Amino acid sequence: MPFEVGGRADKQGNRFEVRWVLYQILKVLEEENQYIRFEALGDDEKGIDVWVGKKDGTKEGQQCKGRNGNKGYWDYGSVNSKNIFNNWLFQLKRNSSISVSLVSPLAFTNLEDLIERAKTSGGDPQNFYQGQILTSGKDFQNFFKNFCKVMELDYNEKIDLIKCIDYLKRICIHQTPDFDLKERIINKIKYLLIGNPEEIYYFFITWICEGNIFGEKVDLLKINKLLEKNNIQMRNLASDTRIMPAIKKLNLEYQEEFHGIQNNLIDREEFYHCRELLINDGASIIIHGKAGRGKSGVTADIVNYCEDKAIPYIAIKLDKHIPSKSAEH
Repeated sequence: MPFEVGGRADKQGNRFEVRWVLYQILKVLEEENQYIRFEALGDDEKGIDVWVGKKDGTKEGQQCKGRNGNKGYWDYGSVNSKNIFNNWLFQLKRNSSISVSLVSPLAFTNLEDLIERAKTSGGDPQNFYQGQILTSGKDFQNFFKNFCKVMELDYNEKIDLIKCIDYLKRICIHQTPDFDLKERIINKIKYLLIGNPEEIYYFFITWICEGNIFGEKVDLLKINKLLEKNNIQMRNLASDTRIMPAIKKLNLEYQEEFHGIQNNLIDREEFYHCRELLINDGASIIIHGKAGRGKSGVTADIVNYCEDKAIPYIAIKLDKHIPSKSAEH
């Protein structure tokens, strides 16, 4: 759905961009990325709203677009009219460690499909062009030709097809629903920080909008100094005294549900196999079988073994505690 016309459209579009910047800042705080730079200067400024520094030394230039006029999607014409392709080409040619992306609530299906085909081409230009482009419909072929033209590539030349695959592997679409973005931010704040999540959310929004970070490299050190200055504490799960009692309660509940024959387990070969896999290999195990074959006995032995060896574990009965949030939570 397009934004309302007039001044509200600008405000809503800017809100989406600011929320995305905050989301990236929180990813730095949880050490998923090294830093972000918002509204950079010089060559970094061209067609890029946010630079994200990755842990592997690469960086991604992100352009935020909340909407595309009155269209509910992106296509070649609308993206090209905003000079996005030209800006991407400029950035991609600067350094092979640079990637670029479009951040938007809207889909860009043709480009997403083209990126996926480049990634699954095995780097073979002929397989990419003959097997993955020419076998597609006319509309998709035309999109590919237009993409090559604007990226200054000749798809009839092998060397340019190789370059095309490289460019596409360094282009990404982050389709992020606007209405969902704030909720994702609030959930991250709850997970990472102590305090009222709404108040912390608006604290960060104000910090970003006042321009205090424009052009600045915002890394973990800078964020930690900001939090310390404003008495906002990180949620240290390792020292959270509520966690261990909750784990013990879950484990006790699990143990009390199972009763062996005369409080003993029938010794099974599977016991030793599971112990070896868990302790030596750290493997994941699925125990399956018909009713009454001893699945619960195997899990009870694993629990007993962890107790004997002082190995931390959590035993959860999913029929009583049905998952309703993410695995992270």
